Amino acid sequence: MKRKFKPVPSPFGGGVDEKATHEAFVAFVGGIGRADRLQKIWNNSHPGIRVSAFAKPEAKSDVFRRKARKDGFTDTEIDAFLSL
Repeated sequence: MKRKFKPVPSPFGGGVDEKATHEAFVAFVGGIGRADRLQKIWNNSHPGIRVSAFAKPEAKSDVFRRKARKDGFTDTEIDAFLSL
């Protein structure tokens, strides 16, 4: 069964409860250490330079996905981080 992460709706209507969503995300990825590791990977994901004038540089999210996968995170955990 594939796990899914969903933001927690605000009890006051409209929008999401950011604190509850963050706590749910931390539990989803397996603890504060793994959540912090994803944040550190995101902060250090810098797009490279273009190879030629016609090539597009790699997007920051693509660099992040590659580095996070290399560090052992699943696609669902990566998607959950990017949805925050």
